[in-house]
Order: sequence, then C-alpha cells, then structure tokens
Amino acid sequence: MFGEGRVVKQGTFCYAGQVTCDVCIQQTDVRYGTGDYEDAPEDRDDLPGEWYYIWYSPAGTRGDYRSGGPSFPTLNEAIQHLEATVANLEWLPLPYPSTKSPTFLSTVQTWIEASGEVFTLIRFHASAGSKSFEFFHSLDAFTGRLRELQPRTCVTVFRSRQLPLRGQVDEEFIRQTLVLIAEGTEYLVVTLERTTMGATSWFHDAAGESHAELIEDLRNEHCYGKQCAVGSYPPWLEDNESVISAVVPKDDGTVIPGIY
Repeated sequence: MFGEGRVVKQGTFCYAGQVTCDVCIQQTDVRYGTGDYEDAPEDRDDLPGEWYYIWYSPAGTRGDYRSGGPSFPTLNEAIQHLEATVANLEWLPLPYPSTKSPTFLSTVQTWIEASGEVFTLIRFHASAGSKSFEFFHSLDAFTGRLRELQPRTCVTVFRSRQLPLRGQVDEEFIRQTLVLIAEGTEYLVVTLERTTMGATSWFHDAAGESHAELIEDLRNEHCYGKQCAVGSYPPWLEDNESVISAVVPKDDGTVIPGIY
C-alpha cells in the first residue's frame, strides 16, 4: 500500500503524448506476498528486507499514487526498469521530507536550543504564492503551528539568526535600518505581532531592494508604531547545513510537494 514506506525517487512522464503523470519509487521494509494459498510460498508470503516499489498516478490526476508496479531488491534495478519501460521520463529533485520526520523535528529543536529561536518561511499550496514568515522560540510552539497547516504546505526553517534589527518602528528605527541594509540589497520586513481583520490574522511582511521602498514599507500602517524585525532577505531556495525544508503530509503520511 502506498504510504507505508519512504519515497526515494520521483519523476514525471507524458502519457499518450498529452497528459503529464507522476511516478515514484518507494522504499519499504517488506515485499508483500499475494496471500493466495495456491501460490508458491516465495510468492504467497511477505518477505522482510529492503524493497523498492514503483507507483504511478492515474492519467489526469497528479500526485495521487494509486497504481502499483513491480518491486525490486535494489533502487538501481527499479530505476533501470522505469527508464527502460516509461517514455519521456524525467526525474525530479528528491522529494521533501515530512514535517513529522523525527530528523526534521530534532534538527529544529537543536537549532532552537542553540539560539533561542528559529525563523520560518511557510509557503501555502495553490494559494497564488501566499506565504508567511514566523519566528518560533520553542519546539512546542513550532509543532503546534505545524498542526494548523494543510497538507502540501512547505515549511523552511533557518538555523542562523535572521532579521536582526528588531523593535518598535519609529523614525530612529527607520534610520537604523538604512544603516544596516545597503542600497540595492534585498530586504525583508516582518511584523512581530499579528494584524487582525475580522476572523483572519497574519504577520505582515514586505520586501524590496531600495531605501525608498524600505522607508515606505516601514511607514506603512501595518508597521509604523508596531514591533517589527528587519534584515536582508534570507536565502531559501536550496537546503543546506543552515536551511532545511519539509512538507506537511497527507493524513496517510504521503508527502507531496505543492504548487507554490
């Protein structure tokens, strides 16, 4: 069953020359038998070990792996099978881990313990580029926020302290930001208190590259007189030893990156 393992390879192919479909290779700890008493024991019974299953999404349905293919004892054999049998196959970068991954959560906890906080970029699936920048000072607060997020939301966490200039925005604060951030440097402004409108609340953010834009953003009604954090826009496109990303899984544990 898909979801009872870890996706180790992901790609796309063009079905009938027109429809893009997804394919993945999933590592499991067992090769599932048929369960049919008429079959030979080696086919009927589950076989423990490291196995690699191939899964396909139906034509016209992206990321919904319903059709299972054969299993192989090595990843290389599974890859070779797909490359030999699937036309127009294109491999994608390795998929994100789950936000429930023990490795991901323990890394975040270690970073919080080291610096007292982590800065987080949350990108929402199929929401016209909508995102949220948020600070967390404990793992409980971080995991509590994760539980509020919908599947396919991407969460990027920064190890190093970000947006170092913080305080209530006034003219002196604005003067300090112009000293901190050189003209032409991409900046990011994030409020440290939520903006509330009816039942909706959010942390306001703004970005730009000129001092004129920065002054305008800080004098905006969402920022002026409010507690804000300002600094250079953090590099987030690629994970490294100081940046990690994960995706909120579906209820069955499946991790499918969203459209951001």
